[in-house]
Amino acid sequence: MAEKKLPPDDAALLRKTERAWLAYRDAQCEAVRTLLGEGTKAPVAWMSCKLELTHKRTIDIQTTYQNH
Repeated sequence: MAEKKLPPDDAALLRKTERAWLAYRDAQCEAVRTLLGEGTKAPVAWMSCKLELTHKRTIDIQTTYQNH
């Protein structure tokens, strides 16, 4: 985990950033689900959105903090 390798101030900033990112991810994926209405595709799209955005965020964190 990148946070464990960071100085305390940087780790705190990463935690703050992650909380904001989680709010963004959840709102974005809820919007995707809402666009599909109450059909059977909505839950699948919601979960796919969460998985895709989380995967991309994981890569972003690894890239950003790989040398720390």
